[in-house]
Amino acid sequence: MTTKQDERVTILKELDNVFNMVKVQKEEIIKSEKEYNEISPKGLKEEVINDIANESISDRISRIEGVYNRKEEIVRKNETIRDQIKDVISMLRTMINIYHRLEEIRFNDGQILSEHVDKIISKVMETEVKRIDKLINENPHRKYRYQGELDRKAKEWESRRVEENFLPSHQMTQIEMWSRKKAGNVVFDSKTDEWDKDTSVFDKNIMYREHLMIIITDTEGNRFGGYINSYINGTGYWINDPNAFVFSLESKGRKRGMMKFDIKEPQDAFYLCNQSSDWLFGFGKDNESGYDIGVYKESNKAISYCHQHSYDYNSLSNALCGKQHPEHFIPKRIIVIEMN
Repeated sequence: MTTKQDERVTILKELDNVFNMVKVQKEEIIKSEKEYNEISPKGLKEEVINDIANESISDRISRIEGVYNRKEEIVRKNETIRDQIKDVISMLRTMINIYHRLEEIRFNDGQILSEHVDKIISKVMETEVKRIDKLINENPHRKYRYQGELDRKAKEWESRRVEENFLPSHQMTQIEMWSRKKAGNVVFDSKTDEWDKDTSVFDKNIMYREHLMIIITDTEGNRFGGYINSYINGTGYWINDPNAFVFSLESKGRKRGMMKFDIKEPQDAFYLCNQSSDWLFGFGKDNESGYDIGVYKESNKAISYCHQHSYDYNSLSNALCGKQHPEHFIPKRIIVIEMN
């Protein structure tokens, strides 16, 4: 998904503003810390209020008030520094979120550039095949020599393809933290694997596995999905999984940060459809409206949808794809990562 130029400029301005605020606050903290350190060694020692012979009541009160005022000053300075630190932590979190948005832009740009390079390389190889076919027709006795030349060309151009990542690094780190497992092999990728009715390999590729992270990127730039911890040993029935959850990695600004939603009804965690079904899979079940996440096979992918029911969304609406059934989302890419 292409990010508009004005949005890129706005993000950089936000980063610059937050960075400058952090610099100012850093100086304030250093100043406050120096002032605090000058009085804290003495101030942190308890001042014992002893009785003094022949001291009047008013003098005793004044002396005790003096002790209190000194303690109050150091308490106030301590609280000031704590508030300043909280402000800086908040600013740093904002800065991290901005960096994540920048990384997302780089990731999306990489996807686009990868597609462009793939198309160029495909055109080059189509042209090379035509050239070699022409040479073989003209000189059939040199067929194997020309085929060897084509193989070398293919190897050379294939090595120039742009390596494409499945997720930005901060999102990969997050799913590893949620599952408490490291990302392993990609066992299904809709970019390269069949997922249409009667030809889909989705069920075959994830069957007899466990600890699977299913990640959907839709045509509007939302990235969401679900995790199945339990072993999948068949199609056409609900997987019971008390450790399943669904999640949002990218919500196009609707929500702050990445969010995980735990299962409420573990008996309806995940449903894997067979190859001949119109459906690909579903997370969660509502007898009236269907799945929490319902994904159709490729030919009917445009009527996939979200309907929140079996997972705990903490009162958030439109938590996954930004809309609810009867509205639909269109999957752009689906990957399944086996977590180890």
